[in-house]
Amino acid sequence: MTAAQDRFTFHLPAKPTMIELDPDSMVMRRLPRRALPPVLNHYVTDRRRSVVLAFSDSSEHPHPFRDVVKRIAAQDNQKPTDERAAIVSLGDDTLLLQEGSMLLLGSPESRVVLQSLLNIHCGDRVQLRDEGLTLAGTAYDGPGIVVLASCHRQDRPGSVVTIAYAVTPQAATTVARLLFFYGWNSYVAFKDGTAVGRGEWDTQYDRMEVSLDEPAVIR
Repeated sequence: MTAAQDRFTFHLPAKPTMIELDPDSMVMRRLPRRALPPVLNHYVTDRRRSVVLAFSDSSEHPHPFRDVVKRIAAQDNQKPTDERAAIVSLGDDTLLLQEGSMLLLGSPESRVVLQSLLNIHCGDRVQLRDEGLTLAGTAYDGPGIVVLASCHRQDRPGSVVTIAYAVTPQAATTVARLLFFYGWNSYVAFKDGTAVGRGEWDTQYDRMEVSLDEPAVIR
């Protein structure tokens, strides 16, 4: 193509039933976020964000995830007020009240509520247990286990739900410092502070198709 619009003529052996535009994604263009694997960096770059506290601690014994919250709050001080992350406590209706992407920082005492939220947005990809978890079909067990996983938020296209879940506070100590280093993975499993499994979820790309069997059907 040499202009904004060009006309092409193709001679085919039979009447086509469908036209698919750029099936191999060879044309450079901006893809919608829902067409990309969900990752932590989609949370970071979302204009509307929330941090959900789903762990318990005390002033004498703060949970390592407190450092994550402090780091986000410090960075957000440089942003306009309406672009700062909302910091809220976990509730049954948390996802219904907040816009944009969410970062859930959790531990076993909140497992049941967290799992109900993950079932909505992650399906069966992430299964939490008191002493471990199952991630992408692989079981990880023991006191040193932490998971970082992101899924597309089903009720807010373009946003993600990311969970960082630690079986014990001690397990979260190293991971809390390195959390955003893993911003381009859909999921990471840690054991004793070391990444032992990681990857990206498969995603359904929105293909550009025109059906010629029905009038003006485009999807």
